Amino acid sequence: MKEPHLLFKYLKYNLILVFLGTAFLSNGQESVQVIDENGYPLIGAIVQYMNKSMISDANGVVVLEPELEDSVSVNFSYISYDRLNLSVKSIRAQNNIVELTPSKGMLDEVVIIGRTNSRTFDVPFNIKRLRSKEIYNSTAQTAADALALSGMAYVQKSQMGGGSPILRGFEANKILLVIDGVRMNNAIYRSGHLQNAITIDPAILQQTELIYGPGSLMYGSDALGGVIHFRTKSPILNYYSNKRSLHKINAYTRYNSANSEKTAHFDYTYSNKSWGVTTSFSFSDFGDLVAGNNRSDDYPEFGKRNQYVQRIGALDTIVNNDNPNKQLGSAYRQYDFLQKWSYRANSRLKYDLNLQYSTSSDIPRYDNLIEEVNGSFRYSDWRYGPQSRLLVSPRLEWTAPTPLFDKLLLIASYQNVDEERIFKFYQDPLIFQQKEDLHVMGLTVDLEKRITNTQRLTYGVDIHHNDVSSIANETNIITGSINQNSLTRYPSGGSIMTVLGAYLQHTWKNQDSTLNWINGLRLNLQSTSFSYLQGDPVEWPDYFYDGITSEDKTVVGMTGLNYKKGPWLMKISTGTAFRAPNVDDLAKIRINSNEINVPNPELEAEKVWNSEFNLMHSKRNLSIGLTVFYTHISDAIVRERFQLPNGDNAFVTAGDTLLVTGNVNAETGHVRGISGTIMWTPATNFEVYSTLSVQKGEAKDEDGNTSPLGHIPPTYGITKLSYNYKKHSINLLWQYNFHKDIEDFGGSVDNPDLATPDGSPGWQTLSLQTHWQLTKKLHLTAAMNNIFDLHYRPFASGISAAGRHIVLSLKYSN
Repeated sequence: MKEPHLLFKYLKYNLILVFLGTAFLSNGQESVQVIDENGYPLIGAIVQYMNKSMISDANGVVVLEPELEDSVSVNFSYISYDRLNLSVKSIRAQNNIVELTPSKGMLDEVVIIGRTNSRTFDVPFNIKRLRSKEIYNSTAQTAADALALSGMAYVQKSQMGGGSPILRGFEANKILLVIDGVRMNNAIYRSGHLQNAITIDPAILQQTELIYGPGSLMYGSDALGGVIHFRTKSPILNYYSNKRSLHKINAYTRYNSANSEKTAHFDYTYSNKSWGVTTSFSFSDFGDLVAGNNRSDDYPEFGKRNQYVQRIGALDTIVNNDNPNKQLGSAYRQYDFLQKWSYRANSRLKYDLNLQYSTSSDIPRYDNLIEEVNGSFRYSDWRYGPQSRLLVSPRLEWTAPTPLFDKLLLIASYQNVDEERIFKFYQDPLIFQQKEDLHVMGLTVDLEKRITNTQRLTYGVDIHHNDVSSIANETNIITGSINQNSLTRYPSGGSIMTVLGAYLQHTWKNQDSTLNWINGLRLNLQSTSFSYLQGDPVEWPDYFYDGITSEDKTVVGMTGLNYKKGPWLMKISTGTAFRAPNVDDLAKIRINSNEINVPNPELEAEKVWNSEFNLMHSKRNLSIGLTVFYTHISDAIVRERFQLPNGDNAFVTAGDTLLVTGNVNAETGHVRGISGTIMWTPATNFEVYSTLSVQKGEAKDEDGNTSPLGHIPPTYGITKLSYNYKKHSINLLWQYNFHKDIEDFGGSVDNPDLATPDGSPGWQTLSLQTHWQLTKKLHLTAAMNNIFDLHYRPFASGISAAGRHIVLSLKYSN
């Protein structure tokens, strides 16, 4: 493994100095916590005094200037809560804790989202949020399942241990996954379908934030369709004068009959006035998934697992499945651990340390296990090895009026990701194993400076360094011999990708804060280098051994207007985003049949230009949202016939002649869509929620020929009816998906071979969920999902969804 880049050694030691140095800073500023009627912090409360305005953080805390006079008046406001004016003297008399009272006509609450905890009104894009209670009540088994059940994103699955979200027709490495402000996308995120979202424990999520549209200004590469920001729970510090410390326990167990799921979760939080720690552990054991039995008369055999391969003695043997609805080869186990430390050194300085570790058992790749060639199975074994993700992320927040900033947010991170692929062809004695070890170091610095009462600058820099090592071997299960000189997935000599970005965003608002104008620019520099070893089983050209370097420079920008008047909120924006080619684009080794894919160091970033219009109307009992967008795609990366540097279009190795292919920027296209959301409370305790999404896409090659764009889901949506009465609630969920014709599939990425000859059938399911509060601390959930036992397979997926099943869960929370 290579040594970390010198720049990162420098950053590491300077980061330590920053943390040690700032720990000794102190000032006379004082913190005030804003809470609700139950004592929970109100995130995003607006606090104003002496022509100054600020919002409360994730602990409901704001920091006042030092040595304020007792007579100074401070205004506290929070949507759906009554305004409150207090003098500084009164605040101090309440031990710096301010409790707000709910108003009678409750509207949507203020929400903060993203890495920098921005208010939704300060972001010119459509934003949706999935809260922890909603995630738990949905009975979702993974973070990806929670997104699918919410209707906020479409999710593709190649296997049960997976879940690849799709936002606005973009998927995999064309959307950005972020955990607690740290980007998860790395050098080997591929363009097909990804299962990395399942490494996020849904039980410890405070909320999941979906920021639709081009997010490259703040987040850099990959955010073409949007950003999914997973925010885990943090320890809430104790601001109560009558308590020395706070203790919070949250635990539950769950059983799901669809795959005999057995899940157990426990998290515990301890905090005092200056520091706190949250510790969490989750374990899930998933058996083989049972699909629905009621199929369309047109395709009565679709999705049945009639046979499977079992190794008996030294032979691969095809065995009949006693229950064809049971998708043998889908079971796996998942383990998740999190620990978060929070320390407030003084009223202006706060530290956090975020530790996360996720791993699994082997995860069978179900779509490959059912693949057939010439009437027989292609593989007898295909599985991912334990997928492990380690995150260590210190975080610093510093609030202080200086000439350069009023607020500084620094997030450092180290990630270690292990991926492994194990497969064996049917009746072949060789087991192939490919393993990738990835180390990612990152640093983001965000600064905010208020220029005037109506203007604010947000700017920052980020740097990420990816180091990839790739090994492979072949094992003969009959002789036991091992060949360590097998073809690796990525360059055998190692790959390094370093990214440096800087952004600047200017926000202007009018005097009454009803109009926000946001403008921003970003510069991104990326360098990727890789090399191959002389001992590879393929005889590469000499320049492969010398090393290959690819450079990319991209500038993107956006502008947007947000206008809020009474119950109306309108957002209009236009801007660009990009996805710079990573190691997977530049150097993934493919030898299929008579073709070989070779690196193209001239590959450029994929780009999009997005324009959208959002309109929302919120009253006491009715909220309606409408979004219309159009995204133009340029320089899309596709695989085509290619040439070696000497002009040859054929490559000879070990006596075999292979046609040369490579990734090139050759396609343009567009995605257009409309989505709507409605939330209606027609009567006390009764609520109706519905969302619908319609998307269309088209690609155009260099010759002007058009074809359907891949990753475009059919029209989909959900409608949920909820009734809440005292300690009991009932939810009825209708989830639906329209038909998509096979002619509208966007090539192999949409997996037409896993659909019917007509395409992806439409489907609709009905589910009933009930929740009881048995005692103040004990809750029971019971659900019956897919009541009519419908068989369906979501678009582009390789595994059918669960049939009729029951879910039982018992939860303790103090």
